[in-house]
Amino acid sequence: MMSPPTETCAACAKPLPKREYLRCCNCKGVYDIECLNISSKRFYSLYSFNKERKDNWKCLSCVSKLPRTNNLNTPVRTAESEMSSPPTLVVSPENSNVAVRGKPPTKNTQDKNVPEEDSIIMENIMSESLDDTAMDFKLLLGEMKAIRAEMRLFRNSMTDLMTAIKMQSSRIDSIETRISALEDKSKGLQRCEVSTLEETVSQLKSQILERDQDLLANDIQIAGFPETSGENTTHIILAIAKKLCVDLDECDVVSSERTDLSHHAFLSCDLNVKKPKQSSTSITYRPIKDINVIKFNSDVDAVFWEELLCGDVNSSLTAFNAHILYLFDIHAPIKTTYIKCQSYPWITPTIKEMMKLRDKAHAKCKGHNSKGDKKYYKDLKSTVNAALLSEKIAYFRYFINKNSKNAQVLWRNIKKNVIDFNKKDIALPSNLNDPDVINHHFLHVPGSNSNEAFDKDK
Repeated sequence: MMSPPTETCAACAKPLPKREYLRCCNCKGVYDIECLNISSKRFYSLYSFNKERKDNWKCLSCVSKLPRTNNLNTPVRTAESEMSSPPTLVVSPENSNVAVRGKPPTKNTQDKNVPEEDSIIMENIMSESLDDTAMDFKLLLGEMKAIRAEMRLFRNSMTDLMTAIKMQSSRIDSIETRISALEDKSKGLQRCEVSTLEETVSQLKSQILERDQDLLANDIQIAGFPETSGENTTHIILAIAKKLCVDLDECDVVSSERTDLSHHAFLSCDLNVKKPKQSSTSITYRPIKDINVIKFNSDVDAVFWEELLCGDVNSSLTAFNAHILYLFDIHAPIKTTYIKCQSYPWITPTIKEMMKLRDKAHAKCKGHNSKGDKKYYKDLKSTVNAALLSEKIAYFRYFINKNSKNAQVLWRNIKKNVIDFNKKDIALPSNLNDPDVINHHFLHVPGSNSNEAFDKDK
């Protein structure tokens, strides 16, 4: 079967679309909306849903063939209608006594027809314009509603934005307050730290000066003078002062005594004792203090302790030891540290604090490289060295020199802090192997007695 022929537009002879076309009710011609210059929006608004209007539509050619007549109902009249006069009386000369009413002028048959087609066209045009206006008003109303909704959203957004700005401003104010408080606190800490350091340095300087004054006391030590039985040390000092042309009375001598270890002349010697190199000592331990008690208790609760109740005692004890070692290996693993040197007793806590201050000053001097920091570090370094020397001298005076007559305490302190005597293979020096040489050294002291020495001086 052959397909039916498709209809074409009467104006452009192109195939018609499926919906967007109009059919003339008079000539049955079909036209698409492009040739009729009608938009799709207008077509659907006027013709698509109004079947009566669509069925009564006429093309322009059929409308133009209709006769044009006057519309007497319009307020504006044409000149032809205005010139039409009422019926007049006609008097003929023959019948002068007879009045004959004249006939009104005849009108065209076209004037008698009511312009129905024009009124239909005007109604269509007016309805189309009204529909267009209504559609425009609807669109405008929709746009106004959309604008109103957008304005409402914009107002809400502006309100949220103002709220956020207020919150941010309050946060900034709080942050500025905290920053100012921290700055004040840091300034106070710096002032406090500097004042504390200065006070500590002044105290250490005063202690060093006091110890220097103790070192500079009026103590005179005389060596090389032989000792005799029943001697008077005060008279010996006065005699030596007289030989040196120094005016000295007996009341000027506060005290005098011999400080020798035995009844021999004072011996002075320099010993080049090499300090043995300390070997590092390893210490293995568990950091029990670093255990987190909460985590440790939770792990202890998680252990399946019921298995210890089953089996014999040895297996239960082995399992218990394994659990305990596992817990301690997790929370306090074994650590090993190496100690390279022992601490000396003259390095007191005060000296340690001074060393910390010195190390901080050294690090600051390296970082900033300023003259003030360098000078502060050098002064602090010299102060620490002087304090360390003073502490060492004080220690030797109190624990070594003061115990010169107590050999047991003296040698215990020497072995503990001065010389390491823990080695088993310690041997005496070669010059102390012969006792006769040692005895000869102590017996042949210059000068036999004090009187002989004074006689020689005279």
